[in-house]
Amino acid sequence: LEMDAAYPITEEDLQLLHRTWDLSVYSEDGIVQAPRVKTLRFGPDGRYEMITENETSRGNWTARLFAIESTLILDDDSGETLTFTIVDLEEALLNLRSWRENVQIEEQFSPAD
Repeated sequence: LEMDAAYPITEEDLQLLHRTWDLSVYSEDGIVQAPRVKTLRFGPDGRYEMITENETSRGNWTARLFAIESTLILDDDSGETLTFTIVDLEEALLNLRSWRENVQIEEQFSPAD
């Protein structure tokens, strides 16, 4: 039996998100870029914190789970919304895909703890 490329994520899997993640690999259109500082912290209360070199933002996170792909939505307190496709969510791996204009961005995170 072949595994589907985008493995459906369950509500149970989402509990794996509830921790602090550090960005380990960042790529644009499949080309790995110089590492950048980014930490994501997800709380079971639906709040998140994102720390980058220049700023810290906080807000609410939600996930929409579909058989084909699962979407992570970050609504920050200043009213901006970021949307990611959850490519992988495992005990020690979080892969997020997003688009900036026509550039596909892949971010691979590892647990910070």
